[in-house]
Amino acid sequence: MTDPVVGIRPALIAERDIKSGVAVRENTWAGAAGLANHLNGRGRCLIPATRLMAGSPGSGNFAAATEYVFRFRVSTSIQAVQREWVFQFDDYASGGSTTLGAAATYTIEVPNGGTSYTHVAPAGAVSQLRIVELLGAQSAGDTEITCSISASAVHNSLVVSGSTFTGANISVTVYETARPSLKMDATDLGANVGEVRVGSPIKAETLTLLTANAAQTTILKRGGYAHWSVPATAGGVTTTSFARSSTTSTYAPIWCVLPETGPPATATGIPILVPKYYRTSTTGTVQVRVLGWVSAASTLSVRATTSRSGTTTSAVTTTSTSPTWLTAIATTVDCEDLATDNGLRGPDTFDMINVEFARTAGAGTVYVAAISIFD
Repeated sequence: MTDPVVGIRPALIAERDIKSGVAVRENTWAGAAGLANHLNGRGRCLIPATRLMAGSPGSGNFAAATEYVFRFRVSTSIQAVQREWVFQFDDYASGGSTTLGAAATYTIEVPNGGTSYTHVAPAGAVSQLRIVELLGAQSAGDTEITCSISASAVHNSLVVSGSTFTGANISVTVYETARPSLKMDATDLGANVGEVRVGSPIKAETLTLLTANAAQTTILKRGGYAHWSVPATAGGVTTTSFARSSTTSTYAPIWCVLPETGPPATATGIPILVPKYYRTSTTGTVQVRVLGWVSAASTLSVRATTSRSGTTTSAVTTTSTSPTWLTAIATTVDCEDLATDNGLRGPDTFDMINVEFARTAGAGTVYVAAISIFD
């Protein structure tokens, strides 16, 4: 049995509608049930539009007929049953058009367990490719998702120099598709609006579902905030051609800044603002995950910093010689200020989050190929 996911409709709850010792009023409980269904079924953006290959050392070109794998970490919701991947192509070498270059076709694959969703984008024919990924099982939590791209001919990645753009740009956006209805069970947590009408008894299972919705820590999560990913694997083999690298113990930012000729000397990070969950909240927490590895006998250390609070988190480390996700870094950042027109706290400035890395032991090289920030 399912219940519909409805849009939010303005409703006024008056003091007289909430009294002890009298029948429960319809617009109190029915409103709560409808709101729970709306929030659970709304879908979320897991990866905001993210340019692949951004800021890789050198040109970041694809070799012909070689599969390049891009890895991301996201926080999935239990109600999601499918995800949509949207790939955007812009060929600036052809004068800034929004079509693929004539030289290559692109094979894009989204693996899902034992199933792979593979599409071929014909040369010069489309500017956008969509892949709908059906999820084999519903799950919630910190999860890795990946996609791979191979080109039939050499792909010249976008290079930015001042106001000049040359090469081809590929970006990806991923979101969980909104649900038109929810099952009334412990997975979907669909609330039966019909059972909370005036004059109807509230059944125990209905109350349980509403209570479970109220207790959820994921129902208001926004999804993904920022991602950066370059291939750590090319042709099935680990590659260091595109990763950030370091051989010093001095922490340096991983984010790329223009011009994209190599790792940045300085960077201020990216703006971030999380939802306000509680009336007195002034901050919230995001998770930072980094994909990295080392050459022999070295230690990679990664930390996050924020501008508004001046916070520097404790570093997480790895000595793995193959690409691996480091432990999540819980980082405190500003939440929305509902008393201001733009939602920003303080003097109308965003909190800025930066992710830094360093080699803190050994004599080898440390590498980073992806960052994911989500709540």
